[in-house]
Amino acid sequence: MSKLIGCLMCLTSIVMSLAAIAAPVPAEKLFQNPTSSLLDMSPDGQWISYLTRIDDQTYLTVQDIETKQPLGILVLRDDEVIHGYSWLDERTLLLSAKLGHRHRMVLVYKDSSSENDTWKNIILKRDGYLVSSLPNDKQHVLLAIVENHKTITSHLYKFPLQALRDGDMADQYKMPGISENLNLFSYSDELDRLISLQIDQELEKIFLSIGRLGDEQSTKSYELNTEESDFVPVGLLSESKMAVLSDKDTDTLSLFEFDLASKTFGKQLYSHKSFDLVGAQISPVAGKVISVSYYDHGKLTTEYLDTDSAANSALLTKHFGNEQISVALNNALTGKQILEVYSSSKPRSYYLYDRKKEQIEYLLPANDKLEMYQFAKTEMFHVTSKDGTSIDAYLTKAEQPNHNTLLIMPHGGPIGVMDTVGFDPSVQYFVSRGFSVLKVNYRGSSGYGNDFRNSGVGQWGKMIEEDISAAMNKVLKDHKYQHMCAMGSSYGAYSSMMLALKHPDKIKCVVGAFGVYDLPLMFNSSNYAVLEEERKGWADVIGEFNDKLFDVSPVYLAQNLNVPILLIGGVKDKITTIEHTRRMEYVLKKHDKDVQAVYYQKAAHGHNSWYGDWHEQTLTYQFLLDSLALPDLDIAQIPSADVKMIQDEYIRLGATFFGDNWVNQDLALSLKYFKMAALMGSPRGLYSEGWLYEHSAQIETDLPKAIALYQQASDKGFSNASFELAEHYYSGKAIPRDYAKSFALFSLAKQQEHNAIVNVKLANAFCLGHGVEQSDIQCIELLDLAKLEKDQSGIEVDNKSYAERRKSLAKMLLSADLSSETRRLLKLKIQQWHGIDSFEVDVEEDDFGRLKNNSRKKVYDDNHVIRRTEDGLFGASLDVDIKGTFDNNSTKTIFLVNWKMHHQDGKISDQYTTMLWGYEGSDWFANL
Repeated sequence: MSKLIGCLMCLTSIVMSLAAIAAPVPAEKLFQNPTSSLLDMSPDGQWISYLTRIDDQTYLTVQDIETKQPLGILVLRDDEVIHGYSWLDERTLLLSAKLGHRHRMVLVYKDSSSENDTWKNIILKRDGYLVSSLPNDKQHVLLAIVENHKTITSHLYKFPLQALRDGDMADQYKMPGISENLNLFSYSDELDRLISLQIDQELEKIFLSIGRLGDEQSTKSYELNTEESDFVPVGLLSESKMAVLSDKDTDTLSLFEFDLASKTFGKQLYSHKSFDLVGAQISPVAGKVISVSYYDHGKLTTEYLDTDSAANSALLTKHFGNEQISVALNNALTGKQILEVYSSSKPRSYYLYDRKKEQIEYLLPANDKLEMYQFAKTEMFHVTSKDGTSIDAYLTKAEQPNHNTLLIMPHGGPIGVMDTVGFDPSVQYFVSRGFSVLKVNYRGSSGYGNDFRNSGVGQWGKMIEEDISAAMNKVLKDHKYQHMCAMGSSYGAYSSMMLALKHPDKIKCVVGAFGVYDLPLMFNSSNYAVLEEERKGWADVIGEFNDKLFDVSPVYLAQNLNVPILLIGGVKDKITTIEHTRRMEYVLKKHDKDVQAVYYQKAAHGHNSWYGDWHEQTLTYQFLLDSLALPDLDIAQIPSADVKMIQDEYIRLGATFFGDNWVNQDLALSLKYFKMAALMGSPRGLYSEGWLYEHSAQIETDLPKAIALYQQASDKGFSNASFELAEHYYSGKAIPRDYAKSFALFSLAKQQEHNAIVNVKLANAFCLGHGVEQSDIQCIELLDLAKLEKDQSGIEVDNKSYAERRKSLAKMLLSADLSSETRRLLKLKIQQWHGIDSFEVDVEEDDFGRLKNNSRKKVYDDNHVIRRTEDGLFGASLDVDIKGTFDNNSTKTIFLVNWKMHHQDGKISDQYTTMLWGYEGSDWFANL
C-alpha cells in the first residue's frame, strides 16, 4: 500500500529483563514518547492492543491474552501518526491517523477467509471518528465524518461493517434528521442515547441534544452559556441530568448534580474537605457515583463509593501496596480491566486485572528503556510556614553517586499548578547524577481548595518564598547538605532568583528557564497585554499593578545576586517573552555578575521537541557541576549500553553551540563540550575537537593537536576523522604529502561506511595513480554515483556527493598526471552523465568581482582584485557561445572553472575548481 504497509510479524520480545541498577540515566531515555501506548482491549476480551516502538519502528500490536504472544499487525512509516483507535468488533479496529499531510481513518481487520487469518488494512477516503460500535447491533457502527477541520463540522453515518471493509463510504449511509451544523457526537451505550453538540463561539453558547438514535421525537435539546457554566462535565446521570465538577459554594472542587433543563445545580454528590476532585466514574443506568479521584497530599487516590468496587480496590491495594493505580480501560462485558500503575520510583506499567477471577497479571511497561534502572523514592512531608499555613513538600534523595547537594525546584504557575509524588523524569535525571531534589506545593498550588489557591495571589517574592524557605529549613534540619541551588521554569525561575536573594548564604547557584524577572513588564510587554482581560488575568496571578512590583522583580535587584546564574530563554515565547531573559542577562552583566545565557531559537515557553529537553537537561547538569566545582561524570560508572548515549549528550551541546540555528553560537562552549565527550572516549568528540583547533577563527589554531585528535578518532573507527586525515596527507597541509597514506586512509574511511564522497576521492587516486596503481576500471566505477544509488549499497549518496564529483572531475581534467586514455574515457562518461552534446565552446567574462546582491539577476562589482579578507560571495557571470549551434536550448556543453589565489610571497595556489554545464541560453555563474 502507498501509505500504511500491512504486515504480519511476531515480535519476539518487548520487555528486557535486566537487574535494576543505580546509574546515571541518559536524558534521551527519560524524556521521550512511551515505547508502548494507547492500550485497548477487544470487546470479547481476547486481544490486548497497543502501539509499540521497537528499533525506531512503530507497530500497531495485538497480544493474545492467553498466550501473551505479541503480533505486529501494522507498521507505520516515520510520517504516519496514529492519534487514536477503537475496536469495532472482535476482529476489526478503526484508526484515526495522519498520513503525511492528510487525516484519514484506517480500517485494520482480521480476514478469516484468508490463510492464517491474515490481518489486513484499508485506508478509508474520509476522516472522522467512532461515535459508537453499537453493542446491540453487530452489523453496524456509528461514525462521525469530519467535513470541515477548521470548524470541526461533522456528519453522522451508520455504516455496515462490511461496507467499511470494502472501502464504501457513500452518502447513502448518512443518518437522516441530524442537523448539518453539529460539531461533535458521542454515544452513551448504557443509556442507549445519542449526544449531539454544537458550539457557537460568537454567542458563547453550547447547544446539546440527547435522544434515541433515529427517533427525533425522543430528542431533548438544551442550551448552555459557556461563560456562565462554571463546571467541568463528568458524565450523564440520566437523559436530563449530568454530574459535574464545580466549586460553587464549596472550598474544594466537588461533584454535583446538574439539571440541563433548568440549568441549575442539584444535590452535592461528593465533596472532600481538603482536596479538589480531579475525576469521577458515573453509572448512568444506576444514576450513581462509582468512584471519585483526588490527589491526597500529592498522591493520586481513587475512592470507591459502591460496595463491589470498594472490595476490588482493597484487593488492588493489597497487591500493589503504596503504588498509584488508575483504570486505563474497563471491559464491562468480561469484567477485565487494564490498569496503569506507577509511583515516584517506578515508571508507568500496565497490568491486566480480571475482576471476576480476582487475578492480576503484568502486561508491559510504558517505557521499556527504563526497565534496567533503579529509581529513587520521593518522600512527602508537612511543614508549617511563617504564618502558620500547612505546606506539603517532597524530597527525593540521591544515594549513589551523591554530591551532597540539594536542588530546590519551585514549580511554575504559581497559581493553579501542583507537584505530585508521581514519577518525575526531571527529578530522576538529577537524582541519578547525585543531586537531591526538593519540591514544594506552596500557597497558590492547586488541589487543596479555593482558599489555599487564592492565598497565593499577589504573593510573588513574598509568602510563596516563605513557604519554600520553611520546607528548605526543615530539610536542612534533618540533612546537612554541603551545597544548595535553586532552579525552575516560568514562575519557578522567578522564585529561584528570589530564593537566592533571600538566602545569599545558602543558595550557591541559580538556573532560570523561560522565566519572569520583570513583573511590571508583564502588564505592558505586548499588544495582548494592554487588553483589559489580559491585564486582569495577570492581576489575578501577580496582584494589581503598583510600584511595589519593582521591589520584588529580580531585574531591579540584580546587584544583590552574587552566585553563578544560568539563564535559559525561548525566542518564540509569548507567555513570558524573551525580553525578560534579555533584561536579566543585561543587568547581571552590567553589574559584572557570573551569568551564562542560552537562547533556544525554536523554543516558546518550553521546548517543542524532546531534543530541546535533552539539551537543556545536560546543559543544566554541567552548569551545576561547574558552578559548585563538583567532579565531572565518571564514564566508568555508566553501563556499557549507555556510554555512547551519554557521550552524545555532550556532542549535542558542542554541535548546537557551534552553529547558531538552535542556540546562540559560542565556539568556546562548543570546544568545551566536544572536549568532555572526547575525554569520555567519544570518537566524534575527538574529531570535532580537532576540527575546531584547525578551522575555528575564534580558537587558537593548533594543527599538530588537530592531527593527533583526528588520528585517535580514526583509530576508534570514526570515518570523518579517517577522511580528514586522508585529505591532509593528500594536500600536504599540516603534515607532509603522502599519497600512499592518503589512499590507505580513504580506503579505511570507506570501510568505516563514510558517505559516497569517499568513493569520489578513491576514484581520483585510481584515475591519477596517486598512492595506488592507476586503474581506468576502478576510476570510472567509483565515479558512477547513479549506479551506487541504484545498487542500494547503504552508502549515502546526496547532492554533496555529486558536487564533489564535479569538483574532482574538473581537477583531474586539469591535472598533468591524467593519462590521455583516462582523459578520453572520462570525457565519454561526462557526456553520458550530463547529456553533453558539444565540447566546442567560447567563453567570455561578462561580469566579475564580489556579488552585490543575491537577487535572481546577479550583479558583481567589477573589482578584479579580490582580497581573501573581504566578506561576501565572489564570482563571475559568463557569456557562453556553443559553436555550430543555432538552437540554444538543444545543445548542451560543459567547461571547467578554476579559481587561483595569489599569495603575498608570490606563490599561486588553486582555490576552487568545478565544472559548469548547460545550454547556451542558461545563466552561467561561477561563484566562490
